[in-house]
Amino acid sequence: QNHMEVGDRVVVDGYYAEVSFIGENLQGLPSGKWIGITYDEPGAGKNDGSVKGVRYWKCPKNQGHLLRPEKIRVCHAENAMRKAERGGGGGPPIGHAARGHELND
Repeated sequence: QNHMEVGDRVVVDGYYAEVSFIGENLQGLPSGKWIGITYDEPGAGKNDGSVKGVRYWKCPKNQGHLLRPEKIRVCHAENAMRKAERGGGGGPPIGHAARGHELND
């Protein structure tokens, strides 16, 4: 499963990006979960964080994209390293054995 959080690093069609928005049942769009990303590369996206006149996040023009989660590949190793650098975990809770990559796979 593609568990994602805002700030996670992801890849879409070979382009690296960061998760900027996560929402469900958005106005004017088919129901379900939607992920807003901001591409690293200018011009790789389709919007500036606004979709059908509603602003969901802010990013440069043509650097944002709103997608279904199944279209996105999460960079698990990079996200784990970034969280560890920020002191946001990176290891199992005390008293628990490490269980591989089951939490985010």
